[in-house]
Amino acid sequence: MLMNVILPFCLIVSASWIASHVYRVIAQRLSIQADVVERSAHSSSTVTGSGLALLVIFLLSLLALSEIGVSHGIDWRMLLGPALVCICGFVDDRNVLGIGARLPIYAVAAIGSSIYVGFPNLVFFDYELQMGFVGFAFGALSLLWLQNLFNFMDGIDGFAACEVIFVCLAAMLLSSTIPSSTLFVTTAVCCGYLLINWPVARVFMGDAGSNFFGLLLGIFALSEESVSLWVWMILLAQFLVDGCLTISIRAYRRVDIRQSHSQHCYQHMNRLLGTKKVLLAQALINILWLLPLAYLAAEFPEYGVVLLTSAAVPLILVFWFCGAGVDAPRLNCLVKK
Repeated sequence: MLMNVILPFCLIVSASWIASHVYRVIAQRLSIQADVVERSAHSSSTVTGSGLALLVIFLLSLLALSEIGVSHGIDWRMLLGPALVCICGFVDDRNVLGIGARLPIYAVAAIGSSIYVGFPNLVFFDYELQMGFVGFAFGALSLLWLQNLFNFMDGIDGFAACEVIFVCLAAMLLSSTIPSSTLFVTTAVCCGYLLINWPVARVFMGDAGSNFFGLLLGIFALSEESVSLWVWMILLAQFLVDGCLTISIRAYRRVDIRQSHSQHCYQHMNRLLGTKKVLLAQALINILWLLPLAYLAAEFPEYGVVLLTSAAVPLILVFWFCGAGVDAPRLNCLVKK
């Protein structure tokens, strides 16, 4: 039984790592690169768009698991939306599409995914709320936002990949039943990619990867009945809080929220501390703070809203002090003299 897990995992990690290297060579020849601009965290032009290669390995891995009979809970139609936004994101990485061309595609993927997977009932203390049509609408908006959120948060080496790995591993750990093969494969694919994306990164996933994984995790959150929505939101709290707080503050300051920027908390901390220390802080927050609260939410779903609030409020305060939404950290002790 153990070999049915370890061997496929190692093979998928290896395939992802090899595919990322192959893609890097091809993309260099085609000049598919992210150039250095004022808000960049990287110091030299780097190959981007490798999310397309990760999609190929992701689908081939699921197909292989299905063929050898060790797959569980694969719903191929559920993957149509993530595949669509990945391809659209790759075209943007290659040719820089305008928002007018990308947004309709991302919206269609989000709406279609929400209609297909539905919206789970929410438990508030002793009351179970059935969302109905409101749930479909809220689900579509959430999936659309999560795509963009991951795009915003994919700004330093290894950050997005580490988040995907943590969320998927934690969800499998907290699942009350056998987790789906899609969670397993997503984890393995990101582990292989992280080997080449670890600081200093030699390749970026680009919009192709960030939109793909953002939508995919959102679909997991809505469709994985063995893990409540409260648990998913707690596991994703670090990205959700930084992304939502930053854009809310920028909107309050009447700054054009469509304008590119580097005002997220993690970007401020990256400039002050360096990427590896930010990744360490990310891991500590996820493992020592969010994972225990997610465990409690899994055990006591009726208190999910309380536990989500408990997870988010301290992060809101910390990220606010660290400069989310403004040009520099708000605490003087964090600002270099």
